[in-house]
Amino acid sequence: MRGVVRKTSRAAGREAAEEVLRSAYVGHLATVYADGGPYVVAVNYGWAGGRIYFHGTPQGDKLENLRREPRVCFAVEENNGVIPADQPCEASIAYKSAVVFGRARVVEDAAEKLAALTAIARQAGLAGEVSPRKAEGPTVVAIEPEVVTAKVRERPPN
Repeated sequence: MRGVVRKTSRAAGREAAEEVLRSAYVGHLATVYADGGPYVVAVNYGWAGGRIYFHGTPQGDKLENLRREPRVCFAVEENNGVIPADQPCEASIAYKSAVVFGRARVVEDAAEKLAALTAIARQAGLAGEVSPRKAEGPTVVAIEPEVVTAKVRERPPN
């Protein structure tokens, strides 16, 4: 079933997912080729107004795929270090992750596009505003979340 975290001890709620979506700045976008093959690519993104925004060139696999099939999956994670153990197979990684299933659409509205590009820049830690002239070039995509999940593996207390 889509959006169900198998290990319920690691499942976290929407608030935890949004925390990770606000703090990370690179996510992995999954789309599907016309022949059914998977395509995953890392993208810089911004989380704003309950949506994921990313940008790219007007052509390419990413946009071709989502124009044909708007259903996408988007994943982000924070790596919080190795949890050591006496045996390598008993070690683990402390992390927080979020997975979003949703529908992607190309942003056509100029004001939303400008706000999205500013959100992407801010997510990466960049200050200032994106100029309307600079916003004309890239294609901006919004992902409208339908299912949002989070998983957390905390570092044990010392």
